[in-house]
Amino acid sequence: VYPYTKPEEAEAELVNPVAGDMSVLARGKNRYNAFCAPCHAANGQDTTEVVRKGMQKPANLVADQAKNFSDARIYHIISAGQNVMPGYADKLKPADRWALVNYVRELQKQPLMYADDTKQDTTAVADTTGN
Repeated sequence: VYPYTKPEEAEAELVNPVAGDMSVLARGKNRYNAFCAPCHAANGQDTTEVVRKGMQKPANLVADQAKNFSDARIYHIISAGQNVMPGYADKLKPADRWALVNYVRELQKQPLMYADDTKQDTTAVADTTGN
């Protein structure tokens, strides 16, 4: 059972035990592709088929807001969920969740694809204004 209900609680007590450990990246990528990429995209910042079919667009993991989160906050979001994202504490072992944190940090080394990280998918929106 994941004990924290607020991100501030997790941030006060948790420290990434594998911070900077490149040996966990393969596991993090594997878990990311299975659990995160369907919504966040393989690169952490693109629109996926899930979003095009009506699901709320998830956070851009490469945007400054996510980059500024502590490892503990990212771990908390993975564990407890946020907005429409479910928590994965009951599905992923703590070591896998920390590997995911490290993999997200690797994704964050990419350049931001969109100046506006709230960019909406325009393929599903029709212009009805006549402009």
